[in-house]
Amino acid sequence: MKKLLLPLALLLTLLPTAQAQVLIGTENGASYTTSTWTNGAAAVGLGTTWFMNIGAGASTAISDSTQNGRTSIGSSAFFMVGSTNGNFADVFLPLGGSLSSGQSVSLNANYSWNGGTRGIEFEQAFGAGGLFRFEHGGADELRFGQGTNVVQVFSNAFNQAFTYSVAYIGLTDVAVSASLLGAGAPFFTTNLTLAAQPNQVKFYVGGISSAPADINNYGLYANAITTVPEPSTYALLALGGLGVAGYLARRRVRK
Repeated sequence: MKKLLLPLALLLTLLPTAQAQVLIGTENGASYTTSTWTNGAAAVGLGTTWFMNIGAGASTAISDSTQNGRTSIGSSAFFMVGSTNGNFADVFLPLGGSLSSGQSVSLNANYSWNGGTRGIEFEQAFGAGGLFRFEHGGADELRFGQGTNVVQVFSNAFNQAFTYSVAYIGLTDVAVSASLLGAGAPFFTTNLTLAAQPNQVKFYVGGISSAPADINNYGLYANAITTVPEPSTYALLALGGLGVAGYLARRRVRK
């Protein structure tokens, strides 16, 4: 009986942690069967719903991210673009709760051409303001911002694709990194102290005032939005499960 107590205690300790991992999942354009996003459409992997705030003339769609020479992030990535009359496109993806210990959220993004502003912002809640953001600026630069503090971290992001990762550290701390898609190491890493843990991702695209040959080149692509728990959580659950299974198997043999 004593041999059973340790694995059982381990499982009982970890089960609440596992159940709390409500954010685990992946969202990508291939999950959708229609050509456009639907306001409030059921999310496939994260157990939440999209929310869109789209100005007149702006639009969203599922589109091929390789158009016009972009580095690929998927043949059916999420896409959003503003309008030539200056109207914006804001798309929100709630994560189903705040990041908890050991969790991280990552996503891929790319864009083409300069002009206009587009970015990815991590927020606490709708309307509460951003905690920090990655912003693709009007001259092909990549900027990182927290509040009014904005730092240029990449000078020529033209046609590049990036992976952004945010990992929970402590009560109000996160580790933030950005990598060129496929690169072995991040080109930008930092730790942030936040006012609150992020529980929502906002994708935004500003409008422009002129009419280019291809307005879509002023848009933003996103894909492979994934939230995962710390790998050790799975490892400990597996260890506890194996301990219980081994004990039960030995009992059957003795009988």
